[in-house]
Amino acid sequence: MLKAGLNLMDVDKKLINAFAEQIFHTGFVHADPHPGNVLIRRSKHGGAEIVILDHGLYQYLPTSIRQPLCRLWKAIVVGNHDEMKENSGQLGVSAAGYRMFAIALVQRYVAPPEGFVQDIFDIFYDEKGPKYISHDDFHKLPEEEKQEIRKQVMEVHDRVLDIFQSLPTDLFLIFRNVNTIRAITMDHGNVVDRYTLMARSATRGAFVEANATLRQRMRGRWEQFYFDYNLAKEAMKMWVVRKVLYILYLLGRVPDMSQVVD
Repeated sequence: MLKAGLNLMDVDKKLINAFAEQIFHTGFVHADPHPGNVLIRRSKHGGAEIVILDHGLYQYLPTSIRQPLCRLWKAIVVGNHDEMKENSGQLGVSAAGYRMFAIALVQRYVAPPEGFVQDIFDIFYDEKGPKYISHDDFHKLPEEEKQEIRKQVMEVHDRVLDIFQSLPTDLFLIFRNVNTIRAITMDHGNVVDRYTLMARSATRGAFVEANATLRQRMRGRWEQFYFDYNLAKEAMKMWVVRKVLYILYLLGRVPDMSQVVD
């Protein structure tokens, strides 16, 4: 693509937006968007043009699934755990597993609510992103602590299985779509903010309805501003995390984390 004079940022932005439109709005989703099924060509105007091929595997997402999915994305961005729990519940996820499901959905750490007791995520993640624990560091821990970590990892494994077994089958191929697009953009060097693009698509038109009163419009504008502020804050935080991890990698302090943080 680079040899053809195409811009990877333009390609990835259009790729993410195309499939986000399918997931959140049309509900008719191509479930196998691997590189062989996506043709990139130069448009008449010189930019990239996305052509989706091989329409043999599609998944229809009904409104009853798409709407909670969109509201869940919005709740994750603004950190509203009550709405995360409510909308996850509408997708079949138990109250105990909503945060884990949110993390799996957006593929990014979701901070716990205030007063939350530490769990396995807080061992490996914090608000700055993934923590690096080497094999040697783990073996230096007291035996009791190592056993506790192993126990919690197995509990997470079991909880993840329970969550995915409770989901509507319609969502399984959607996760395949999201993971495939994430892998493609990571191969391109994460030149766009996938999280922000997906979040904006999921919440398009969610803040102000067409027939809203003046008061409702004002409230909607405020919610939109708060949402955009949280997106910008998250984008800045992840930019700093990537730069710090890259510097530490150059200094030999951590392994290459580019495939972990996107």
